[in-house]
Amino acid sequence: MAQSNRPANCQPQTVSANPVSSPQSPLPASLWLGKLTFFFYVLLTLFPPSEGIWGGGLRAFLWQVGLLCPVLWLLGILLRQRQMPRLGGGWDAIALFAILMAIVSTVFAESPNKALECAIAAAGYLAVVYALKHDLQTPQQRHGLLICQGYVNLGFIACSLGGWAIYAGIPAWRRWQEVRGLAGEVEVSIAPNEIPLGTPGAIAAYLVLALPLLAGLAIADRGWRRGLWLAGSGLGLLDLYTTNSALGWLGLGVLGQGCFIFMNFSLCLHRQ
Repeated sequence: MAQSNRPANCQPQTVSANPVSSPQSPLPASLWLGKLTFFFYVLLTLFPPSEGIWGGGLRAFLWQVGLLCPVLWLLGILLRQRQMPRLGGGWDAIALFAILMAIVSTVFAESPNKALECAIAAAGYLAVVYALKHDLQTPQQRHGLLICQGYVNLGFIACSLGGWAIYAGIPAWRRWQEVRGLAGEVEVSIAPNEIPLGTPGAIAAYLVLALPLLAGLAIADRGWRRGLWLAGSGLGLLDLYTTNSALGWLGLGVLGQGCFIFMNFSLCLHRQ
């Protein structure tokens, strides 16, 4: 009888040994919405210049779909978890204050339609932050996201330098070749780089944020990736030079000095 009862006693234990998947692991739909959001982010970052962010029918449509993806992403997390993800460290209060300011500025704006579009865009960016905070649970996942962003930065720099060389650099060099034999001094002007965002200031602002990330990845990574990040940093500095933006160099210097002070302060706290 003991031998006949043994399988019956073991069967419930076998069933209970198969746990349900962890609630922390994102669902396939959440993963696909995150990948789709990243796809639209890359597409719109490298998109050719047009009449502003909301100008042009195709670009406006891409922006609307791209902003809808993170909202659906975060909405799926809310329906699944029954609670709002938290950023922690006081950032939730800052996010709430930003939402209130966006609402107030939209209500009292001189151009309500334009202000509403900007507020919707800000809401989409905020949804991305909360969704990433929920889905990226480990340092390895967060480091992988930074590597993906580093590749996007490299693609941006390659597109920017390549487009500037084709549309401005090479034609200016050809003009210089044609007039260098003439008597007297001849100046050949080169247009500042405005590819792919449309203005030199926008290119410089993007590079001010991209170059510190590439430098940090070069410090953190090993092997062939370190050389890749170092080469990207050098090309990024060259790309910033082609924008002819004094404010870009000033911003990069201020940001670099702030990072240096923060690193020294962190080392002092670690030693104490």
